[in-house]
Amino acid sequence: MLPVARIVALCSLVSLLGGCSDTLSTNRPYILTTGTTGGTYYPVGVALATITKAELFDTRGISLSAISSAGSLENIKLLRDNQAQFALVQGIFAAWAWNGDGPIRTPQTWLRTIGAMWTNVEHFALRRDLINDGSIRDLDRLDGQRFVLGARNSGAERTGDYILRNLGIDYERRISLAYMGYGVTANAIQDGMIVGVNIPAGPPVAGITQAFAMLDGDLTLLSYTEDDLAQVNQRYPSGVGIPSLPIPT
Repeated sequence: MLPVARIVALCSLVSLLGGCSDTLSTNRPYILTTGTTGGTYYPVGVALATITKAELFDTRGISLSAISSAGSLENIKLLRDNQAQFALVQGIFAAWAWNGDGPIRTPQTWLRTIGAMWTNVEHFALRRDLINDGSIRDLDRLDGQRFVLGARNSGAERTGDYILRNLGIDYERRISLAYMGYGVTANAIQDGMIVGVNIPAGPPVAGITQAFAMLDGDLTLLSYTEDDLAQVNQRYPSGVGIPSLPIPT
């Protein structure tokens, strides 16, 4: 069995620029949209904004302000509407947006990749007493228990749906969906409100470490076989992206 971190083709994180120009205007504050405060995007976005202002404001008049959001899907919309000019998104959302696929039906060909940020990890975790072989297929053996794919219409929910559907796991019949953000899932598992969660993020992520600490060994990360990975990544293999944007030096 392979660890969860091996689903890198689906979840590589990229930074995107939406706009009509190939250059950055000076003396303008740009918005960087990130994700929920309980995940990885927001603290990294705040760090990027801080570094950008420190390095570029005095010499170029360029600054960034990081804002929280519901994640990748909302970030694409914010870019499209020019309410943000930069965003952190999951790689699969970049591919969906460019191709007009998945939850994004119209090709967003104005998007440009700035660079990959880190290898994202899809943390599917399940209560230990419900584990059979410790694989993602254990989700197909549940019987009506409550499980969190993510907050409603979030990147976590969409990528979780994408993975499970590609694996042929009928999660809508097997589980009762609960919709929560990263920050409250640990308490929900500890209180018995849910039996597991999907948290895609760059490790370490507070939602997962907190959940494992609270359950003291009663939680298991689900793994994948090579065949599982091939099924998940068959349409968008590793390396699929969108055109880069020339940034002046």
